[in-house]
Amino acid sequence: MLTNADIEMVEDKIELGVRRYFDHYLENILPAQLEKMFAAHDDSDEAHSGVVRRFERFKWAIIGASFGGGLGGGIGLAKLLSILS
Repeated sequence: MLTNADIEMVEDKIELGVRRYFDHYLENILPAQLEKMFAAHDDSDEAHSGVVRRFERFKWAIIGASFGGGLGGGIGLAKLLSILS
C-alpha cells in the first residue's frame, strides 16, 4: 500500500511530466504550427477578399465624391462668374 509521501511523489512526477510536455509544446510545436497557419492564410487568394472588396468600394466612393464635387464646383463657379460679370 502507498503512503501519503509515495502518493505525493507520484503526483509530483506526473505534474513534472505534464509541465515538461507543455513547455516543449509552447517552445517548439506551437510556433511552428502558427507559422504554418499564417503562411497558409497569407498565401490564400480568398483570405483577404473581404478587406479588398471593402477597400475597392471605399476607393470608388472617394473617386465618385471627388468627381461629383469637382463637377458641382465647376458648374457653381461658372454660374457665380456669370452672375458677377
